[in-house]
Amino acid sequence: MAFADVLRGLAAPTVVFGHFIVLYLQAPQVVAGITMGEPIQPVAFPAVIDSLYSIFNLPGIGVAVFFLISGFVIPLSLDGASVPGYLLKRLLRIFPTYWAALAIGVAATYISAAYWSKPVTHTVVDYFANTFLIADFFGRLDIISVMWTLQIEVKFYLLAPLFHASLRKGSLSRVLLWGAGVVAGYWFAISGCESSDVAACWGRLGFISRFTWEAAFIIYMLIGSVLYAHYRKFISDRQTAFGVAFLLGCFAAAVPLSSAPALGAVYGLAFFWGLLIFLPFYFFRARVRLNPVFQFLADISYPLYVVHPLLGYVAMRLMMAAGLPYLVAFPAALALVTGVAIAIHVYAEAPSIALGKRLAGRLSRPSQKTLQPDAAAHAAQRETSPN
Repeated sequence: MAFADVLRGLAAPTVVFGHFIVLYLQAPQVVAGITMGEPIQPVAFPAVIDSLYSIFNLPGIGVAVFFLISGFVIPLSLDGASVPGYLLKRLLRIFPTYWAALAIGVAATYISAAYWSKPVTHTVVDYFANTFLIADFFGRLDIISVMWTLQIEVKFYLLAPLFHASLRKGSLSRVLLWGAGVVAGYWFAISGCESSDVAACWGRLGFISRFTWEAAFIIYMLIGSVLYAHYRKFISDRQTAFGVAFLLGCFAAAVPLSSAPALGAVYGLAFFWGLLIFLPFYFFRARVRLNPVFQFLADISYPLYVVHPLLGYVAMRLMMAAGLPYLVAFPAALALVTGVAIAIHVYAEAPSIALGKRLAGRLSRPSQKTLQPDAAAHAAQRETSPN
């Protein structure tokens, strides 16, 4: 769909620019920590820029848009498909591209560590947990800093068939129950805790505190699923408005009660802006036109998203260590990660998508009677989208 591809084409560069400019310059210790390198001197931005960025967190807005796109297109992928076929396509959609980016990122950290004469602190458990997007279950750090979003995506993929079955019947019951249930579950989990530190209250619960916070972001993704049901004419305008407002309220209530309450301060407002961006694109989708530039950016959006952090940070830092100014290192690193993203798209992403379609076709025999013409017409296009 043109509107979704345009949003992808906007979201991925938004995340990259936010990381390469603000995070790289203002949080060099964070960048050095994940790249096994030495930090640059932090750069102080003018107060007005800091204030604007606290309101318009670019990476957060980009992530929010990606989540809403996934919430919208994943149910579309289930229309007329068998659950095994759908899951196979999604696994082949996300993992080969991610593995390519992970391998490149790990190689970049080894280069950085060697240059700065530092040890690589990743363990075998880290590599195993990150390879299969289960670092949260093991309580390990994400090697690729954006990996936390992919872990949420995978869980949404697994839950989507349950929500899809309800939405196709014109019912929001399971979607609304998830939102209310997560808020109630969070409140119950920390009730009785005497500490005012929500994260500390979750800490006493041990293992489950590692991943339960992700359920709040699935609430947000379900806003996209409500809009899917509206697009397919399964629910009315009034149901759509209620569902979106209810889920947004549940998300706002859930994050501060989760085991990662600090994410509310970082992403809360950004996710509100993300929704405000997504809604007009959805409701005026008939007017959205996809030009070659946005088609290109949409095609490489997923590989660009996953490959840019480690490779880009290391490239910029080593260029600056060699004496190049940031204003040269930044566009050079941007060109590098874009070129690598193109290569991953051509040699890993596109072939794995094609393989997934072929293998899933043997498991699924979609009944065109269950698909409206517009959904059927977009079936092939959906499989080329990164979310």
